[in-house]
Amino acid sequence: MGSSPKAIWKYVQGTPEEFRIWQEVVQKYWPGQLTLVLPASELVPKDMNPLDNSTIGVRIPDSVIARNILKETGCLATTSANLSGEPPKEKLREIVVSFPNALVLDKEPLNNGKKYGSGLPSTVAKWTNQGWIILRQGSIQLTGND
Repeated sequence: MGSSPKAIWKYVQGTPEEFRIWQEVVQKYWPGQLTLVLPASELVPKDMNPLDNSTIGVRIPDSVIARNILKETGCLATTSANLSGEPPKEKLREIVVSFPNALVLDKEPLNNGKKYGSGLPSTVAKWTNQGWIILRQGSIQLTGND
């Protein structure tokens, strides 16, 4: 995750035409619930993605707090607030129960019932030389024009 597209571009590689296409997509959907799986640059450690070290998933989060933290830290390798295959966690209490050692930055009481996020997973789209392949359909609907 990064604070802005500019912070992320050095971690991906592509042709000028591919960068143009990617920039059009991120201008439309970022910050937001879209993860793009793009060709990884040489700056990405090979052990970052043991299943396919030729790609990296990148995203700019909706959360202003998260983007401000990322401005200070630089890009971070992160995970979702849910375990793989589970529905997204929507309430702070659900997140804390699943991740008891996580640092909680929100000062709201855990039992306030406030929902975070849309309840839908992020869309994950992988770039290929034929265009986008949707790996997980979520809240964002990429179209043939994207």
